[in-house]
Amino acid sequence: LGWNEFMALVFSPVYLVLGALLFLFGRSLYMELDVDTEMAKGSLPGVLTLAAKVGPAVGAVLGRTRQALQTFASNPGEQLGHVQQALSELELSPAPRRKPQASTTAPGDNHRVAQHPGQEAAEGHGNGYIADGEGKQ
Repeated sequence: LGWNEFMALVFSPVYLVLGALLFLFGRSLYMELDVDTEMAKGSLPGVLTLAAKVGPAVGAVLGRTRQALQTFASNPGEQLGHVQQALSELELSPAPRRKPQASTTAPGDNHRVAQHPGQEAAEGHGNGYIADGEGKQ
């Protein structure tokens, strides 16, 4: 894809939704075909086996998708309740923020370089480099 096609995908909600649905369908098909196991048998036997399994696998994935859509369409409120319950069970809470560590350098002191917590300060020139030139901190 070129830049214009990429921008059309990103900024067009229709293309974005279709792309997401295509990705999810491909992922479901990949899992249904069990591509990793089949390709472990070898390239040619794996491709031949996968070619024979594609038709039934597409039918199975489309059948499960249709079943899920019918279940959702019949009672969307109940399905949303399941989603809310699952999210509440996960207890999604942000990680606690750590306070920034105080610098080990004093204003005008170019002898010590501030380190990450748990490390000792190294001799340096106050520019973020180790004195013997090993690299950036």
